[in-house]
Amino acid sequence: MYRCSASRPKTESSTTEVKTETLSIKAAALPNGFVKSKTCESTEESVYLNWFKNVYYPSVKAKSAVATTTNKE
Repeated sequence: MYRCSASRPKTESSTTEVKTETLSIKAAALPNGFVKSKTCESTEESVYLNWFKNVYYPSVKAKSAVATTTNKE
């Protein structure tokens, strides 16, 4: 997801049962309209191996070539 912001976690507490922490996440679109990107079986190996090293920004060419792997939400 691109251009994300998250709220502070809301922690519920109890002495008798486990409680969860919840937070909300908001993502805004990039100027090209993309909100998030993901990999799949057809992702190039170089993209896959470097996925967590830098933020992945699909090129305009990739937008039409991998429309099924990049979602606008």
